[in-house]
Amino acid sequence: MPNLALPGNPRYQPKDLIPIFGYDNLATPLVEVELAAMNTLAAMDIIPAADLELLTPEVVQKLLAITMTDVDKVEREITKHDIRALVRLMQEILPEPLRRWVHVPLTSYDVLDTARPLQFIRAHKKVIEPKTRQVIGYLKDQAMRHIDQVQIGRTHGQHALPITVGFWFATILSRVLFNAQRMNEFRHGLVGKISGAVGTYNAQAGLGINGRSGIVFEDHVLHQLGLDPAPISTQILPPEPLAYYLFSALGLSASFGQLGRDSRHLMRNEIGELSELLLRIGELRCRGKGAGKLRLLVSNQ
Repeated sequence: MPNLALPGNPRYQPKDLIPIFGYDNLATPLVEVELAAMNTLAAMDIIPAADLELLTPEVVQKLLAITMTDVDKVEREITKHDIRALVRLMQEILPEPLRRWVHVPLTSYDVLDTARPLQFIRAHKKVIEPKTRQVIGYLKDQAMRHIDQVQIGRTHGQHALPITVGFWFATILSRVLFNAQRMNEFRHGLVGKISGAVGTYNAQAGLGINGRSGIVFEDHVLHQLGLDPAPISTQILPPEPLAYYLFSALGLSASFGQLGRDSRHLMRNEIGELSELLLRIGELRCRGKGAGKLRLLVSNQ
């Protein structure tokens, strides 16, 4: 059985992200970076064309099927190093003429720090952005539908001037839009790096391959993966691009949290305001199946 656990509490793990962040799937983008490097060496005529023909679709699929559990086992028992373990596993699958080209001329964090933003970009494009658009559409619809439905306003938890249900939804929608826009901006700042052990392309220069056949090695590798190169890096990528993206993700989750928190408080027995309101407008029923639907709506956002 594959280990597809996601970080955090298993009760709240989003199943749509398992193909990207499920534990055993974490090895896949690492393999993709290694394959992009090999394809670039072939484009530079460093790997002979006859040898590259041995990299058949069947071989590629076997390589992409390497799991993080496989890597962990080899690291623990043999290599004591994660990327060396991955390279060893790839070499066991590849035909003999191709084995020597794995990981040339990369350093470990060329692979690790390029695979990581690749994962977040895919998660954003395939899951986070489309699902956020769905929530935005829902909140917009609710805000307009209930624009005139009177609701108790509160300050410090005490009754204040009245607001409307549409206004309440609009306050949440405003936060969601702000954070979703920031996420989209910072997603475009996620970059990769194939710049070597200290960020100065020493291995590429030492082997005399950079610029061969008119190809810039880093640019060509990253282009295959849909990434831009960092303007400058050391052995690792500068942390700010990913940090800003993750902070905006935290802000988005906090704005969803407002909906959950407000709904939870307004459904308390001594308040009961939300349940009365929802029964009156006939949207959701907060008893029996209706309560389950409301909890599911809130928890899934």
